[in-house]
Amino acid sequence: DVKVPVNRRGRLTPDRDGRLDLKAGAALAIANLARVHALAHGITISSTVDRLLAAEDAGALSPETGSELREAFETVSRIRLEHQADCLREGRLPDNRIEVGALAPLRRLALRDALRAVAGAQRRLSVYAPLRL
Repeated sequence: DVKVPVNRRGRLTPDRDGRLDLKAGAALAIANLARVHALAHGITISSTVDRLLAAEDAGALSPETGSELREAFETVSRIRLEHQADCLREGRLPDNRIEVGALAPLRRLALRDALRAVAGAQRRLSVYAPLRL
C-alpha cells in the first residue's frame, strides 16, 4: 500500500524539490511487506528484520527475496540515520527527507537498488493480494 519512489525503469523518483521521504516511501514499505507475510503465516514477532527472517523460514519468502528486503531495510535505515545525524550537526531538526542529488554516487546506487528490490517484492505480492500502486 506504499508506493516506492522508483519508476518503471527502476530510477529514483524524488518529489518536485528533489527529495525522497525515506520513512514514508521506503522503510514503511519494507515494514508493511514484513507485516503481510508475518500475518499470513501466523508470525507474531514485532521487529521488521525478525519478521522477514521468520517469513523466510516459514517459506513465505524465498531466501533471495528475504535477503534483498533485509539488505534494503539496512541500506534505507543507514542512509536515513546518517541524514538525521547531519541535520543535528547543522542545527536543524532531524527529518526523513533526503536530497537525492546530495547523495554520494555509490550511496545513490545503493538506495536505488534497495528500492528496486522493494518494488519487486511488492509486485510479486500483488499477484496474491492486488495492491493499488
